[in-house]
Amino acid sequence: MKTISEFLKFALLSIIVMATFSCSDDDDNSDMKDEKQSIAAIVESGENFTLLEMALKDTGLLSTFEGEGTFTVFAPTDTAFQALLTELGVEYADLTKETLEAVLKMHVLTSVVASTDLEEGAAPTTLQGEKITVSLNPVAITDPNMRVSTVGLADLEATNGIIHVIDKVILPKQDPKTIAAIVEESADFTLLEMALKDADLFTTFEGDGTFTVFAPTDAAFQALLTELGVAYSDLTKETLEAVLKMHVLTSVVESKDLTDGVTPMTLQGEMITINLSPNKITDPNSRESAITAVDVAAKNGVIHIIDKVILPLQK
Repeated sequence: MKTISEFLKFALLSIIVMATFSCSDDDDNSDMKDEKQSIAAIVESGENFTLLEMALKDTGLLSTFEGEGTFTVFAPTDTAFQALLTELGVEYADLTKETLEAVLKMHVLTSVVASTDLEEGAAPTTLQGEKITVSLNPVAITDPNMRVSTVGLADLEATNGIIHVIDKVILPKQDPKTIAAIVEESADFTLLEMALKDADLFTTFEGDGTFTVFAPTDAAFQALLTELGVAYSDLTKETLEAVLKMHVLTSVVESKDLTDGVTPMTLQGEMITINLSPNKITDPNSRESAITAVDVAAKNGVIHIIDKVILPLQK
């Protein structure tokens, strides 16, 4: 029969053994938690990367991110991919392997760049051979088509690099469309398109040229109609033509070319005043239009988007 002392010794020994194994298990679990995966494995296991995984597999690029490497991947989510398909008006099945490969390579740098290494205005070259531009506060990537992708989750570390999650697919440089085509395809310019066609000016922006167009949105046109107390059908062709020509310069003026207080001559033969900080245009009637987006590149010029219709001098 065991004495109480012997029992206590046995119990104490059992506790020590259990604690030792428990610590060992914790260490093993800690090692498992700390074990990094490859970029490919992270994409495959991520719930928000099903379309990215599919595209990498369909192009044969997934294996590139399974082995060794020093990659930085700006990874678009499924929502970002779906938004791109909607933007392009296509299904995933419509995208060729060559297109997918070019698009995916725009998201890859061949060195590890953590979020703390990103610098304002940096323009690294992607695996596709084209540059992207970095901006901070918030951290974002601008592609060669002036499309901006914001970094949501940063610094997912992998065995072969690092991943930053973005909300918009980065595209290689696209052959620009004409100003007319951009207006025609945009859901924000239905009234501008109608006015250009009704004034017989639409064809002007289908061919060659060096135009700058300050393009008012549908909301801007609707606000003008309310301001004037008229319906669109009340506007004559002559009125539409004069108004539209107030929005056009006959040379390409990008945002970097704009200077505070400059007074360019419009196609209508009247001057407008451009001010910076904030960017705005003042027409001859002292009506101010804010410039809400800049540098939409076109084959025959550039478009800046404004929130109020510019009017000729009212007498």
